[in-house]
Parts: sequence; C-alpha cells; structure tokens
Amino acid sequence: MARTKEDIDDIDRQFKAAKEDRENTAIQLNKMQEEFRLMTEDRDHSLQQWEATVLQSDNCRKQLDKARIVRFIISEYIKSITDVFRPAGLPNCKRACQRRSKSTRQYQ
Repeated sequence: MARTKEDIDDIDRQFKAAKEDRENTAIQLNKMQEEFRLMTEDRDHSLQQWEATVLQSDNCRKQLDKARIVRFIISEYIKSITDVFRPAGLPNCKRACQRRSKSTRQYQ
C-alpha cells in the first residue's frame, strides 16, 4: 500500500492533534483532581469545626446542668438551715429586716 505524501501528512496531523488533545485532557484532569482535593480539604476542615462546636456545646450544656444541680442543692440547704434556726412564731428574716430598716428611717 503505497501512501501519498498527502496521506502521510494527514496522518501526521491527526496524530499530533490526538496527542495534543490527550495532553490537554490530562491537564484538565489534573486541575479537576486538584480542585477536588481542595474541596475535600475544605469539607474536612468544616467538619472538624462543626464537631468542635458540637463538643463545646455539649460541654456547656453539661456545665449548665451541673450548675443547676448545685444551685438547687444550695437553695435546699439554705432553706433547711433557715428553717432550723428560725424560732417558731417569728417572721422570716427578710420581713424583719424590712421592718427594721423602715423604723430606722423614721428616726433619721
């Protein structure tokens, strides 16, 4: 099969065009892979931030729950102490203090 010079030149052009297309496709693929890698890194970073926020929120909730329990225990303890030390039949300390402050204002 004898080929003419034109046939050889046409095959050579097709080969060069195919090679250039392959190289361009490889460059595009590399760019897409890099974009995907960056997107994955961003996603992982965002996920880590979200997990840290959730953990911090859980810790705050636990501290708040503990503080509420301590507040309740202290208020119950104070109630029990004031009930023990308040003589029967006397008004509570708050009312007595209010009366005392009113009576001292009259003399000033």
